Amino acid sequence: MSEDMELSEFDEKILGMADYMSPEQISKKLGGAVSAAKIRLQLQRLLEDVDWITEAQRENLLFRRMHMILAKLERIPGSQWDLDNLKVQLATLKELGNRFDKRRQANEVDLERYDRNVALEMARVYDIALSYVKGALRSEVDAERWDEVARAALEHAQGELMKKAIEA
Repeated sequence: MSEDMELSEFDEKILGMADYMSPEQISKKLGGAVSAAKIRLQLQRLLEDVDWITEAQRENLLFRRMHMILAKLERIPGSQWDLDNLKVQLATLKELGNRFDKRRQANEVDLERYDRNVALEMARVYDIALSYVKGALRSEVDAERWDEVARAALEHAQGELMKKAIEA
């Protein structure tokens, strides 16, 4: 979506509903005047450039907007406050904050899953490498001695991981 492109009433309407409705539901809500496929394509076109900033930048932008709104509210003399407008703005800010909290929680879950998968892959690769070395040295190192050294190495590695876990 280019900067200078004004949104049509239709675009604003489908963007407003896309947060909580599928293209099929939006089509139905519009009385079937526009097919779900056309709504899906239009939403993709409207949103294709939206992800040009990172989530951290988007969060920073949101907080700057929140501060700007609050600063604007603080400049309004108390006798001129429209309570309905204030309620809507505060509810919007609360909802945006809640969305970022949910996004942050989802990111934490994703990071934990990623860390677990990396750890499993590292263990798998370590086991492959250790098996290779064991096979290559089988004529030079006694099997019992090998198992003893491998167990000690794993215990040492576990200790190092525990140190990192405690530091984190």
